[in-house]
Amino acid sequence: APGNRTRHAFRTTDNGMSWTDISGTLPNVSMNCIVYDSSSNGDLYVGSDLGVYFRGSWMNDWIPFSGGLPMAVSVSELEIYYDSDPNQCRIKASTYGRGLWSSPLYSQLSADFAADENQVCIGQEVTFTDLSEGFYTDLEWTFPGGSPSSSNNPQPVVTYASKGNYPVKLKIWNDFEADSLERTSYMKVDSLPVISISPSIASIVQGDTVTLTASGALVYQWSPISGLNKFKGAVVKASPATTTTYTVTGTNDYCKVGGGSAQALITVLRTGVDELAFAGGRISIFPIPADDELQIKYTDLGSALDKARIYDMGGKVLKDIPLEKRKGSGHFGLSTTDITGGHYFLKLSSIEGEQAVFRLLITH
Repeated sequence: APGNRTRHAFRTTDNGMSWTDISGTLPNVSMNCIVYDSSSNGDLYVGSDLGVYFRGSWMNDWIPFSGGLPMAVSVSELEIYYDSDPNQCRIKASTYGRGLWSSPLYSQLSADFAADENQVCIGQEVTFTDLSEGFYTDLEWTFPGGSPSSSNNPQPVVTYASKGNYPVKLKIWNDFEADSLERTSYMKVDSLPVISISPSIASIVQGDTVTLTASGALVYQWSPISGLNKFKGAVVKASPATTTTYTVTGTNDYCKVGGGSAQALITVLRTGVDELAFAGGRISIFPIPADDELQIKYTDLGSALDKARIYDMGGKVLKDIPLEKRKGSGHFGLSTTDITGGHYFLKLSSIEGEQAVFRLLITH
């Protein structure tokens, strides 16, 4: 009752025949009002000269209730507003000299959280969000294997440096109760996929098509899209109009951001004749592709041809042919019957060290 500074609150379970003192550690100040939350199993609120105190049906003592209400102020009356939506129920307090106040009802601590992604790549940022309920004053995250490994931020950003499955734990508490939630193997971290393309280097005659096959991931996207029959999928057909470098990016179930990539260089050879400026004149080779013989035509050369070399794509010399110091204008043939069909380089050199390099396609 108001003015009683030692025994403040009592409870009866037999319609008033007997009473039990439940004052507990309520402060020795005037207790001015008490309300019972009829939507609960026995939650109580007391208004005192030092603010509002709460005792839940699961608790054995009182705690200060400061969620949205002033502390250390005389509370003269308390009322509970009940709404059809339990989340909208409110306790309302009138105070001496501080006006009217309203706050959500007390709810038991219940730790909960979520992450924007829980299947990620190494180094990918993950944002965690605290979804806990109840009136708590402190929280602590634990991220084994993560950076940072712990945090008191309600919305921390974490990265992982190694592949594996990792737990996440969130603890919340106030001065009187605590709750925690740990999810084992919650974070699934994978390394970036290692992507490869076959073939990674190819030459085609203009108008022909080459099939490019990517591997190492589950989902693929190609660029640029010019000359491709599609831009998604592991296998595409490329028929570029000019020499083009295609890039494929691959992702998997975990690595949904960034991913790995690989490139393929497709060289487009003109059909018929390829021609370059050389030694003050011009030099051309034909036909392209060549079969058993390659024709070389030179026009107005100011410096004599010295030799021709045919290299494979790895730079190994397959054939070294002296050219008898040819100068001016003329043409001659080079036999290719002893070279397996495929892609090669032809290098022509003058006696003065000038060079012309052609991309060569031989078919038999």
